[in-house]
Order: sequence, then structure tokens, then C-alpha cells
Amino acid sequence: MPSAAVFARSFGAATAVSVAGALLLVTAGGRFGLLLSALYGFLVGLAARKAVGGRVHNLLGVSAAAGLVVGLEAIVLVLGSNPLGPSVLVTAAIAGGIAYVRAAGIW
Repeated sequence: MPSAAVFARSFGAATAVSVAGALLLVTAGGRFGLLLSALYGFLVGLAARKAVGGRVHNLLGVSAAAGLVVGLEAIVLVLGSNPLGPSVLVTAAIAGGIAYVRAAGIW
């Protein structure tokens, strides 16, 4: 099981990339929603995995998915939108699932 420092590094990288990606998703204005959500999750999972030196573990996948949801919801709240809106929840579900799979080493 990875140490707490490894979890913190994974979560921090996922949150940072998630905030940047959420700003780009907002700029896209909802076009290509499912495809961009999948790409968003892939990049967040990749960043979380690279931040811990390529290590894989199920809990690292969970920390990547949690970082994605925190970053996405933070941007949605800052911009004054509804964080529980259907489009936000679908984006979080798709992207979070792919981030988990990527960071956990399943894919």
C-alpha cells in the first residue's frame, strides 16, 4: 500500500490538472461533451500516475478520481453554475471513471 505522501502527490496532481481541464471544458461550451469528458479523465489519470512515478494501485485511482471531482466542482462553483446539474454530473462520472482506470493501472 502506498504511503500518505504518494496519495497526496497523486491527489494534488489530479486536482491541478483537473482545474486546468475544467477551464478548458467551460471554454468549449458543451460541444463534444462525451468525447471531451473521456479525454479529460484520461489526462487527469495520466497526470496522477506520472506524478507518483508510474506506480499503480487501486487507491491511487480513487485519489485521481477524487481530485478530478474536486477540481471540476471547484471551477463550476467559482463560475457560479449548479454543481449538481446533469451535465456536470455526467462529465464527472465519465471523466472520473476513466481517471480511475488510468491511474489504477487497469488501462
